[in-house]
Amino acid sequence: MDAFNRFLNLYSRKDKSFHFGVGSEIINLYPSTFDTYLGVRKFYPHLDDFSLKSVALFLDIRIKDRIYLMPNQIRIDERTLKYNEQDVKEQAGVTINLLEQALPLAFTTCMSFDMLLESGAVNMWDHMAMIRATKLKKIIPPLVKALHVSENILKFFPKIRDRKEIARMGREKRGQLPKDLIRVIKYGSEMPEWVEYPEVIFNPSARDKDEVLNYHIPGGMTIKPDKDARSHFIPWYYVVVADVSAMYPTILKAMNLGADVVRLARKDEIPDYWIWMKKVPREFLERRKVMWKEVDPSDSFADSGYMIGIRIDEEQGVVNRAMSGIMNVIYKIKEELKRERDPEKKRRLKMIYQSLKGARNAGTHGILSAPTVAGRQFNIWGAAAITTRGQEILFDTLRRLKEKGIRIVYGDTDGIYL
Repeated sequence: MDAFNRFLNLYSRKDKSFHFGVGSEIINLYPSTFDTYLGVRKFYPHLDDFSLKSVALFLDIRIKDRIYLMPNQIRIDERTLKYNEQDVKEQAGVTINLLEQALPLAFTTCMSFDMLLESGAVNMWDHMAMIRATKLKKIIPPLVKALHVSENILKFFPKIRDRKEIARMGREKRGQLPKDLIRVIKYGSEMPEWVEYPEVIFNPSARDKDEVLNYHIPGGMTIKPDKDARSHFIPWYYVVVADVSAMYPTILKAMNLGADVVRLARKDEIPDYWIWMKKVPREFLERRKVMWKEVDPSDSFADSGYMIGIRIDEEQGVVNRAMSGIMNVIYKIKEELKRERDPEKKRRLKMIYQSLKGARNAGTHGILSAPTVAGRQFNIWGAAAITTRGQEILFDTLRRLKEKGIRIVYGDTDGIYL
């Protein structure tokens, strides 16, 4: 009882409940479950088999004189009892291994195990952004699939491209509209900006699924050995890699990119940054009256498409705040790793680092450019800003290396091989 009271004093707060006007002090407990199957899938997705026995072998959890029984060999006897006991030990070993990775991630993201282990990158970052938005009293867009909503806007409001007008017409057609579109319309003038240009997201003239998206954000720069570098016969044991550590997360943080802080620059505004888009409907650019230009020789890293101006708020965005938190924790763990001498503690720190590193890397342009995933952070221009800056960094690095007479044999997104 003393231990339970200490727990309540540390991890709960008193609340009041009234029954027919009579008050009573209560506490609410929210237990969380830890599903090792989901944990293995999250932290070791590359495994072919997620069964307990396979995972235990992979994690090098060895039980002396381990007994393995087929279903038809299970009896009510000592051998089966021993088999069950060893199963529990194996399960405990796997659970401890997974908890060492899940606990730091749960604390950092403020997600319970139930939520964390089932969440993809978009949901995880949405959750962290929502916490910060709540504190800052910011309105965050609804949880929807941008591609599907864009398709429905074109279907139900083919000629309307104003948020207030969409909201007004939406109220009149409420009974005919799908739920996800209603969810967006409820926001009124606070709807996300992309509802005003659904034709950029969904291509109504698409002939197949590859043409459904009406825009194309260039990915990371790639220097192919056989075509660009002519280096496919180079002995690779002489190659050195110049890698930009955490390129995309660092770009997001440094530029303050996110759905709540990035928007298109109007023609009467000076852009904070120019993003490169390989494809976007030209009629949209002309109708929307935004700052844009066709790619020209001065855009040395870009080969074709459009450069579009964007504006970035000075106030730190909610995704940026979440990214800052994770990167600060990672920095502290890396510093602790340098000082730690105990092999077991070092192993645990490395596991924590890898877990947080995966979460950090997932929170970049992927969460801003996921039109087919239900999320709140969809923002084409923010995603393109990340990849554009990445292209600039690698192109500039490439130019400087060539000036020094250093041969490049390969390059991909955030690294160049010399």
